[in-house]
Amino acid sequence: MRKIVEFFQSARQLRNASNQNIRENWQARWSDSRKGTWAKTFYEKVDTKRICGDFYFNRVLTGHGAFGSFQTSMFGKSAECQRGQNIESVSHVILECVLWRDLRSEWPKSWKNKDLKELVPIQEFRFQASAIVKALYETRSVDWS
Repeated sequence: MRKIVEFFQSARQLRNASNQNIRENWQARWSDSRKGTWAKTFYEKVDTKRICGDFYFNRVLTGHGAFGSFQTSMFGKSAECQRGQNIESVSHVILECVLWRDLRSEWPKSWKNKDLKELVPIQEFRFQASAIVKALYETRSVDWS
């Protein structure tokens, strides 16, 4: 007489399968959501790795905060740059605005023709971008009412 032996998944196998299912569902929700479109510029796939940044650099990643483009969408304020030259988007502030030219003057030449998506992974760029956003906050009186 033959005995049938059934093996069940180990606790580790169950945990791994569950974590995989969670990641797949999270990715589907991230991909299908209309929210977070700016953050998706930098992070197309979800990940459990921590992103090291500070308050100011997180504004670059989210597009939230003192940027005119965010202020107009949330509070109906002007989206215009402080110099009145352009829409005050994250890209404009960090890469183009003449107000912050001095802060960009020491940037490596290799950064000059790159877009934010290419620059965000560079650790030194994160410090430089944080300095620009901090300067933006310091020159603007933000009324959150």
